[in-house]
Amino acid sequence: MKILVTGATGYIGSNFIKYLLGAKQRNDEIIVLLRSDRLHFESHGVLVITGDLTSLRQDDFRDHTFDVVLHFGTL
Repeated sequence: MKILVTGATGYIGSNFIKYLLGAKQRNDEIIVLLRSDRLHFESHGVLVITGDLTSLRQDDFRDHTFDVVLHFGTL
């Protein structure tokens, strides 16, 4: 399953990422949308898409499809 998480650097989003990493199945793919700070996500096998919720374009996601979107981001 491909899971997109927005707001991954916030309190709820970062804790949910930790939960997902612990519960991850072998074929699950976790993708996060971040403004800039990649933190430690990439070292845990999380794919990072750099972008901002206020300026996203459809082209930013043309190479991706998601089964689930967890939207914890705020403006």
